[in-house]
Amino acid sequence: MKSAAIHQYSKIAIWFFLLIIHLTSLPPAFGDENTQSSIWTSFQENWSPKLDIDVWGAYYYEDSTLEPEEVGLTGNATLELSKDLGRGLMLRIDPKVNAAPLNTGGVRLFVEDQEDKPIFTLNEAFLAWYGETTEIEVGKKIYSWKVADGLSPVDTLNPTDITEPLDVDKIGIPSVSVLKMFELVNIQAVFLPVLVADRSPPDTSRWTGGASYVSQSEQTTITNRELPDNWFEKVSVASKISSSTLLPGWDLAAIYRYGYSSRGVVQIDFDELSSSAVVKNMEYPAYNLFGFTFSTAWSDIVGHGEAALYDTRDNAKGEDYLSYILGVTYTNYRWMADLFDEIGFIMEYAGEAVLKEREADSSYLDPSTSRGLSDNIIGSIDVKINEDHIVETAFTYNVTNEDSVFDFKGRSRLNDHLQVVYGYQILSGDSASFLGQWDANDRFYMEMAITY
Repeated sequence: MKSAAIHQYSKIAIWFFLLIIHLTSLPPAFGDENTQSSIWTSFQENWSPKLDIDVWGAYYYEDSTLEPEEVGLTGNATLELSKDLGRGLMLRIDPKVNAAPLNTGGVRLFVEDQEDKPIFTLNEAFLAWYGETTEIEVGKKIYSWKVADGLSPVDTLNPTDITEPLDVDKIGIPSVSVLKMFELVNIQAVFLPVLVADRSPPDTSRWTGGASYVSQSEQTTITNRELPDNWFEKVSVASKISSSTLLPGWDLAAIYRYGYSSRGVVQIDFDELSSSAVVKNMEYPAYNLFGFTFSTAWSDIVGHGEAALYDTRDNAKGEDYLSYILGVTYTNYRWMADLFDEIGFIMEYAGEAVLKEREADSSYLDPSTSRGLSDNIIGSIDVKINEDHIVETAFTYNVTNEDSVFDFKGRSRLNDHLQVVYGYQILSGDSASFLGQWDANDRFYMEMAITY
């Protein structure tokens, strides 16, 4: 029943998605020429619309036991609308349509508390007041508190959509944010009244993960997320103190958060008759996070770093650990200047130190998409040929487990509205490692990004 419903919803979403693309090629309004111009101009002046359409497809070189199809196709369309209400008030509404054959269904506007990706949602929707030294935002928001290029141990306010673990998206969450700006520091406080769990790959996906990574001693596979029943009782708070002037040349920030793991942990029972582990339920343990970030520049080199201490309140459910990342970014405008506009290098190291282990008799395990990025070297080389064409090479290599992912891709802007991204990803490693569990998912992919 569920698969049939998902298929039906997906067909509706795809038709609606194609309709949006079609409408972008029509005149901006109906009626005579003057009416068209007047209505469209008024709409632009009042709402500052921006339409983003992404169509993404991939060809996989190996079959999967979970999803035998060799071709994957997804897409989404987001309309960004913002209206100045006067006296510092601003309304932001971003309707979004998703089209993914395997895991889309239903409508969730503000609280995305379902396993599937909603066919229709509001990516962000909030009312804001911007004063001279104070900013207040109330509604569904996507935050960014990181300075690292990719992985961030401190950027935890939003749950994530990891249905594609190599292309993670943030999920907007209802919140209240207050930012107060002083001469030397800025102080931001965020109140999160609900818990929204990460969106995991569906049980028919290539990215569900291998059982051996979850537990090498007890063979169990964790698939869909089991959402918390009392999500409205799990309230989180966070604060950030940041400064760009306290220490000249340095951007510094201290972060605190009390909240609940959006990733969750799995409680299992061991069945002695079948000698296998049986999933009982998922829980979302509470934790305190104490974080710090910095970035500074030396000529063409920018250094950055993040560190977060996770203090899990119940060590039967999780560990206490320190997660950190250090990196440098270097941009050169002189090398082979006749051929390229610029060449950029990014190199990071992501590490982790467990301070207190999970209790020995604990019945909890981490899911297969859990903390996998520790003791990793992360890097990329970006070659900007000109304003319209960029070639990128990125990689992540785990020193301990010797698993890795390499991504070779190009970006081409064909006109003012269309950009094409094309690339090839290679995953390798032992099946018991974080990235190696997906070593059958090497793929060629292409994305079309249309902007109006």
